[in-house]
Amino acid sequence: MRVLVISNLFPPDVIGGYELLCQDLADGLHERGHEVRVLTSHAPVLDDRPYPVRRVFARRAYAAVDLRGAEESRHIESVVSHAANAHALAREIDDFEPDRVLLANLIGLGGLAVLEVLRRRDVPWVWFLGDAAPVPLVDGVGTEILALYGAESGDAFDRGRYVAMSRNVVDEIERRMSRALRDVRIVPGWIASPAPSRPRAARDGVTRFIVAGAIAEHKGIGLIVDAAVEVAATHPGAFRVELFGGGDPEPFRELLTTAAAREAVTFHGPRERREVLDEFATADVFLFPTHEREPFGVAPLEAASRGCVPIMTATAGVAERFVDGVHAIKIARDTDALAEAMRGVLDGRYDLDRMSEAARELVADDLTLGLLLDEFEAALLEPGPESVAADAPTELAEVLHSISELEDRAYAAWNRQGDDDMLPEPSPQPARTPGLVQRARSKARRLLSRGPDSRVDRADARIAELEAAVSELRAELRAVTQLLEQMRGRVIDREALNARLASLESRSG
Repeated sequence: MRVLVISNLFPPDVIGGYELLCQDLADGLHERGHEVRVLTSHAPVLDDRPYPVRRVFARRAYAAVDLRGAEESRHIESVVSHAANAHALAREIDDFEPDRVLLANLIGLGGLAVLEVLRRRDVPWVWFLGDAAPVPLVDGVGTEILALYGAESGDAFDRGRYVAMSRNVVDEIERRMSRALRDVRIVPGWIASPAPSRPRAARDGVTRFIVAGAIAEHKGIGLIVDAAVEVAATHPGAFRVELFGGGDPEPFRELLTTAAAREAVTFHGPRERREVLDEFATADVFLFPTHEREPFGVAPLEAASRGCVPIMTATAGVAERFVDGVHAIKIARDTDALAEAMRGVLDGRYDLDRMSEAARELVADDLTLGLLLDEFEAALLEPGPESVAADAPTELAEVLHSISELEDRAYAAWNRQGDDDMLPEPSPQPARTPGLVQRARSKARRLLSRGPDSRVDRADARIAELEAAVSELRAELRAVTQLLEQMRGRVIDREALNARLASLESRSG
């Protein structure tokens, strides 16, 4: 079978686990005898793969924009149509003649036009959902433009099948798109191969909690640091928290407000994957209080495969595969729950030896690529959903012309719509990680519950300062927005705009 893999990024150009899993699939299908070709975006790398990786796509910025003009034009190229990318795909299909297309993340490539090319060339596709990848293609795009590509009715998304890493990511997509996905099978994340079987390493009496991944708020680093401060107050010297990963640790170091916490927490910076796997083998517990919408999360699998027991957000996709108290410790995503779980480990309320062995067996028996690749092959080999007749001939020249014409119509629709209609309100976003103000409130409440303390007064004062600063920034943003609206109407007070922007820049700095 000839399989064309389409992804906005491909290793070594990566953001996270989605791209790495995409490479695992391409490698695995190639090793099973399928003819694989990857189509992805430009990157300053030389590919040394046993199959072609063609870096022919231009990639646009991911962030949605709110203003009309050049930036919004790039947003349309990112999610709706980038004619050059669509033409490159059509020619690649003509040259490679794939039996199936395996889609990954399409944002940045003009994803709706990619789906339109596949429809017009009548190529069956399977969409690997390592994240809520379809959502950005429709969020913030006018209904007239969506209708051009069959996305407003949902027809564009019903022409293939889906393999999703978790029920969690499917639920998010269906909630935010207000429609059910057709023909979905759940295939969890995996590790490439089972880890060597060996008992938990001997410990030195100090419990070692480990973190691996981006040093960022949405990954729960602020919660981990806050919990470490809480636990260090009751168990000084009894544990270490070691964090491995890229990102700026300084904002989180500032939260280490006690000597005991500063002694317990260490930021090591990024490490090679092999080194991190070796660290898992000598650690006790893997901390994973990631955001609630986490599509899956492969790092807990890698930790569990080395006998390192995960503490994880109960709603994360990976938690669907673990039994609480057997393979992992599941928690609500807040500082108190994480601190209580860490204290439970330190106080011996969990049998880590038993849980370590159970977690290792779960991953080895159910969650390796060799086992789960069968599911992907089955999805690729099954006949696709009943296709709707194409609106235009499938010859290459006709497809190229039709895609360019559609893009022209999309821009014409954009220009016809008013400011209020061009970008409708996006579907509700998942709750974000509590920010600094919310964390300060939480700390103040916890301190207050323990009785009078001068730290409460300091916390209250800090909260008041932060809330005042936020109010001032919001006022400045409203003023700048009003001036921008005047600019759209050709009424421009440039001196006022420059003054406001300078004020906003100085305050945000």
